[in-house]
Amino acid sequence: MPAELMVVVRCTPNGSQNTCDGNRYESATDGPCRQKSTWSASQMVVPALEIDITWPGRSGWNVRVKISTGNFRTAFTIGHGTTSAITTDDGDGTFTYTFSSEIEKSYSGDAPDGIRPGQNNYAEWLLTAAATRFTESIHVQIWPRDHLLDPSKSAAGCGYYPFEGAWAEANANSFSWSYSSALFPSSVAPATVPNKLSFTAQNFHYLPQNGQDPLEVMPARIQVFMPAAYFTALGYSSLSEFDSTSYNVTAEDGQVVSPTITPRDNGLLINLGVQHYSSPNPTIIFKPKTLSAVPNTSSATSTLPKAAFTLSTRKLISATSLAKNAGISVAKGATVSIRVIPASSKVCYVTGVVLKSIKLGTCNVVVTTKSKAGVKKSRTISLSVKR
Repeated sequence: MPAELMVVVRCTPNGSQNTCDGNRYESATDGPCRQKSTWSASQMVVPALEIDITWPGRSGWNVRVKISTGNFRTAFTIGHGTTSAITTDDGDGTFTYTFSSEIEKSYSGDAPDGIRPGQNNYAEWLLTAAATRFTESIHVQIWPRDHLLDPSKSAAGCGYYPFEGAWAEANANSFSWSYSSALFPSSVAPATVPNKLSFTAQNFHYLPQNGQDPLEVMPARIQVFMPAAYFTALGYSSLSEFDSTSYNVTAEDGQVVSPTITPRDNGLLINLGVQHYSSPNPTIIFKPKTLSAVPNTSSATSTLPKAAFTLSTRKLISATSLAKNAGISVAKGATVSIRVIPASSKVCYVTGVVLKSIKLGTCNVVVTTKSKAGVKKSRTISLSVKR
């Protein structure tokens, strides 16, 4: 049979009643926001829509899906392959969702026995694993506006965070995002809306190997689209006021990031500029207009600091000594761990809590301290391996 385009749209319901009503709240006549009487106490999960698109042999082709979603008010989309996601109010209490995407390769592979998706050992395995196969497909989840309810405004009616129309996209094996408010120096006012987006993204570190050719690193792509209303809430009078000084991107593994901004669909598409999937888990902090000139206050860094010391090919160094030599504060009772970034795996390696060298070169490692209370702090450092 010829390979055909397949589009599947389904709803993940909100409980045993199997309903896809995405409108849980309403403003009462006297002002406050309350749960609708048609929602039972057992309906705790707001539903979501899912779209799966497959089209074998059509990588690079564009597909647009237009769906009448009834009273399900689509608000934000997350997945891979998205190029546009627009919700239109039909004016009669119903909505239309128009989703545009590009068919691309979605990679997979077989993990060794005892290693399963969702477990910590699976994430560790991905750091050096190569994919073995792919499908040409798209998968996204679309969440309703109720997911954006702002509890702080419930006394005066139902208020929502200004993310409606946002979407996040990555060519990842697994992908999620969350939002919160970043803290700024006490001398300036904090953001009035959540301005910190945190992403967790995983994929195979290498593309499928072509015969005996050297392995190629999987090029990562993580991006987020935010509508104009969001930037207005941050104090920007126009999208043109928002530039490279208005936000900051860092990656958990310390890799160099090169973010870019592209105006589109009455909003801004920001590619976070990560390079590979060595546990990047990037964070983007949007600065309110009054804070756009405030220096970056994040303790993380997107570049590798110069080595303050060297690692000899004839010696080894413990995690604690490495942290102290790098000027990292280690509180009493804290534990220290180290992880070699895959790009340096041929120069150095970790055994237990000890770093050892293999050959001359540059060894880039992530040093993580964990306090008694479980608070983790990570920093990427670079060492020169010499004789």
